[in-house]
Amino acid sequence: MTRDTIGSRFDHGPNALSFLRLLLAAEVVAWHSYALRGDTWLPERLATVVGDIGVDAFFALSGFLVCRAWVGRSGTRAFVLARARRIFPGLWTCLLVTAFVIAPLASAVAGMPQLTLAGQLQYVWSHADTWATQGEIDGTPVGTADRGWNGSLWTLGYEVACYVVIVASGAARVLRPGVLAALAFLFWTVSLELALTVPGGGSWAPPRFGLMFTLGALLWMQRDRIPFSRLWCALATVCIVVGAFTPDYRVMAAPAVAYLCIVGGTALGRYELLVLRHDLSYGTYIYAFPIQQAFLMCGVTLTWVGFVSLSLATVLPVAAVSWYVVERPALPRDRRRDPSPAGSYVPAAS
Repeated sequence: MTRDTIGSRFDHGPNALSFLRLLLAAEVVAWHSYALRGDTWLPERLATVVGDIGVDAFFALSGFLVCRAWVGRSGTRAFVLARARRIFPGLWTCLLVTAFVIAPLASAVAGMPQLTLAGQLQYVWSHADTWATQGEIDGTPVGTADRGWNGSLWTLGYEVACYVVIVASGAARVLRPGVLAALAFLFWTVSLELALTVPGGGSWAPPRFGLMFTLGALLWMQRDRIPFSRLWCALATVCIVVGAFTPDYRVMAAPAVAYLCIVGGTALGRYELLVLRHDLSYGTYIYAFPIQQAFLMCGVTLTWVGFVSLSLATVLPVAAVSWYVVERPALPRDRRRDPSPAGSYVPAAS
């Protein structure tokens, strides 16, 4: 009998990783609905985990799928172009829509002075390479807990950096399980040191994202050796719960988060309704934050549940337009017809 591993499940059956990414994007929207409103009703430790776990899971999925895409590549140039075509068209369009549609409308409703063309262009240019350097436009937004129009975009630069590591190590023929395990241990060691010595240091981006991405890539490389196990899922859940009470939950729970993402995405593939052929998660991620900022700037006052509902009801149609009009046409022709998880894979969210 064939051993039941995450590799056998992923390679020989449908998966719901696109649906899982959409759920994670919705979790990010829910968290930002809490954070941008300045809510404080969650216990501090729980709020930290809730605010981090969505993006951590995205980076683990990214590592898994990007490593898969590299192994199955038709060439380094094709791989790089595929990743660029997946990220930049949607990003650049979102920047233009934010600077020239969302921000001006919100400013007008809020009675703010008209935005300047120089400020709008500077905002677009400052984010165009994925490394955001300017969050506001002419002093807007106002009346929110974050002074930037799209705080979600800050992780994209780290995502691209992870791609560079994959390409460099793959081209040098050192993209191997032992090397990935050594990198993961290095990132874990740095995270442990920061958690023990620096208050809040566990959220420092390089070791945090490096650890999650590397664990995802390692799961792909070792997929045929890692069992698909309910017992392992239960143990992983316990690790996350216990880790939530430590200074940095990732020190204990990072492998658990990565494992549950892949197992969950493959297990849900048994439900045909959840095997999505169209991926709205990237559009949901990049458009939700500016839309939420606009609502708050315009004085929208709702309960947290109401604000989450309004945000999702607004951003999902926008994400659909982004997918069908911008993101999907930018994919290679074969991926437009039947986008696989590797081909349509979405960058990590914040």
